[in-house]
Amino acid sequence: MTAGYLERVWRSQGAAALRAAYRTIARRSRDEAARALADAENSFSVIYILATEAERVGLENALPPRAKYGIWLAATKAGDSTRAARYAAQLTTELAEPPYDALVWIIHTGADWDGPRAGRDDYDAALDLAAAYFAANFDDEVTLALIAKLVFRRNRKGLFIHDLVWGLFQGAGAPVLAVVARYIVSDDRADSELACKLLGLEMPATAAERVKLYAKFTEWLGENGQYIYLTGEHFNATSKPQHHARDEEARYIGRKIHPRTRTPESPLTDAERAALEAFRAGEGCEV
Repeated sequence: MTAGYLERVWRSQGAAALRAAYRTIARRSRDEAARALADAENSFSVIYILATEAERVGLENALPPRAKYGIWLAATKAGDSTRAARYAAQLTTELAEPPYDALVWIIHTGADWDGPRAGRDDYDAALDLAAAYFAANFDDEVTLALIAKLVFRRNRKGLFIHDLVWGLFQGAGAPVLAVVARYIVSDDRADSELACKLLGLEMPATAAERVKLYAKFTEWLGENGQYIYLTGEHFNATSKPQHHARDEEARYIGRKIHPRTRTPESPLTDAERAALEAFRAGEGCEV
């Protein structure tokens, strides 16, 4: 067995063949089966499919930490507290705070599969949770773009996107809006419609108008990105959520705010506080 063997079986022959291949390895040698689980080329998809096989023969301990973390996420979202606790006991360090490497691995290697069953399943739910953890804790536009790509791909297929959209927008602030805005000029009208809906924009009728809208929004974001905050609205509460908004007070005094806490990064000066008091009173005093 060579590195990447299980991944190749999965990509070329599918889940049933992958399980059969792993069972063959396990019957031949437990050590070889353990090494196969630890293969660095295994994707989250492969680990998700094989985890029950590994558990069946008592080899789940051979899974690397990032794989255990992925199965813990899946078990947690599935409400399988016994299974989740079994993996959590082996992940004391990883569960102390969201592990960057594990989340990147889950998203980057798992986002191109829609799970083993039609519609939403435990695999999708685990991927959505990983996306939310990542977006809320790490500033990585490449991974945010991949999460957005998954949102739009699922939407084109008519699949459930509400939780994944919520997860994406946990990446509070301008970078997420910039990633979503790129889909305004997509060749697929469904992408453009969703991008406009997520950004609270009216959908233009023509491709040329969409190009103009994208340019206008990008300019607006460049001017106002440091005043953007996360509202907490989402699709599970309203059909037209406003995920982000501009803090008018921060914009008035030209003070950058934290997009999650909606607070300035350092204490206000006396002049800024006085200007805000005047602004709130409607006097329009400049700083």
